[in-house]
Parts: sequence; structure tokens; C-alpha cells
Amino acid sequence: MKKVKNIFHKIANADPMIWGYVMLNDRLSK
Repeated sequence: MKKVKNIFHKIANADPMIWGYVMLNDRLSK
């Protein structure tokens, strides 16, 4: 569980552009 949290933290601290891209893809998928 700690490992998953660590990975999630890394993603959260990653480039916001990546987050925007993921959110956009999620919207287009639906």
C-alpha cells in the first residue's frame, strides 16, 4: 500500500501537462 501511495505521489508531482492529458483522454473515452 505504501508503494502504491508513493507512485501516486510521484504522478501527482509530475508535470501538470500529463494530468491534463490524462483528464482529456478520460473525457474523450466516455
